[in-house]
Amino acid sequence: MPDIKYILKRRKRTNASVVFVHGFTDSIQNKTHKDKWKKGLNRVFKTADLLYFNWDADSKIDILFRILQKGLATLPLFPGNLFTQSAKIFFGSFLEVKHAYETAIKEAEAAGQSLRKDIENSITKDYKYITVVGHSLGAKVVQSALAGMKPNMINSVYLCGAATSEKDWNKSIKAVEERIFNLYSKQDRVLTLAHFLSIPKNPVGWKGFSRLNGKIIDVEVECRHANYHQKLRARSLKITRR
Repeated sequence: MPDIKYILKRRKRTNASVVFVHGFTDSIQNKTHKDKWKKGLNRVFKTADLLYFNWDADSKIDILFRILQKGLATLPLFPGNLFTQSAKIFFGSFLEVKHAYETAIKEAEAAGQSLRKDIENSITKDYKYITVVGHSLGAKVVQSALAGMKPNMINSVYLCGAATSEKDWNKSIKAVEERIFNLYSKQDRVLTLAHFLSIPKNPVGWKGFSRLNGKIIDVEVECRHANYHQKLRARSLKITRR
């Protein structure tokens, strides 16, 4: 079952919190992963309590995704060169990967409802300022949670290599009072492959948003899919407060 745990609670009482949502190949049990994100988040949010929303990832999806990550080291970034031996192996498993992703989407949407309830029933009681950070398919968890919230319940959102499509966010933006910062990278091989397999097509973590508004800010970075924690730096992001 999904749950929220503190990964850094300030000694001095604070009215701000940051809730981090991992993708489907990581969890709070992975200490290295947890510590990397704790360090990355602490660089930007120096006075906020840091919380970790841990949602269950299907073991089959985890295995498939790790195979992709391992093999994609030799996969070219450009469409015209995709038909290498490694690419043929991945495309040969298209139906299996697509089914795994569809299963992951359902899990992420269900986890999003749990996150929404946690924010509404407990986090809003303890904190005035709430920021949510979603990595990879964790961004889908965030989007699903926001879609059912009241307007302006969340202060700001940070998407890191978001494995979601732009249209997913139509009903979720209203829940954010200030900004949605979308960190994306055209060097992200995982999302490059996801795009060409249409799971999803044109993920915002790879292409950015095509139509920006006053709330959405695209931030292009040079980054691999697993390294977004290194790109969370205050000097490159416009941090706002009410």
